[in-house]
Amino acid sequence: MYNSQEIADRIKSTAKSKGLPLKTILSECGMGVNAVSQMAKGKDMLTKNMASIADYLNCSVDYLLGRTDIPLIVQKSLQEESPVVPFYPTGQTKELIDVYSALDAAQQNSVLTFAKFLAAGGALPSSEEEMLAEAK
Repeated sequence: MYNSQEIADRIKSTAKSKGLPLKTILSECGMGVNAVSQMAKGKDMLTKNMASIADYLNCSVDYLLGRTDIPLIVQKSLQEESPVVPFYPTGQTKELIDVYSALDAAQQNSVLTFAKFLAAGGALPSSEEEMLAEAK
């Protein structure tokens, strides 16, 4: 049903895209340095290990399993009366999430800072002349 090598590859690529050494992730999750190699061979697919790695990488187990290409996590609501509604982005939203997910932590922080600037009413210069005038 699941391709063990693809799961191991997805764990490795997600760790790399976040600038996190695989050895560190496995150590922090209480696993041996060969855990991902064992997963690739189909020998260590314990649910708790997959969940620990997904939590550390801040992505869903479904993403690591290849059941979705969207690494977002849908968390249970802390209050039963306001359940969390799954979010399935499409179009530009999905593209933005994909691009953002591929950035390292510093780049993600820059994007977030810029988005907050725009959301607060900041405006981009509409022409090259305006950019030059603002730079003076």
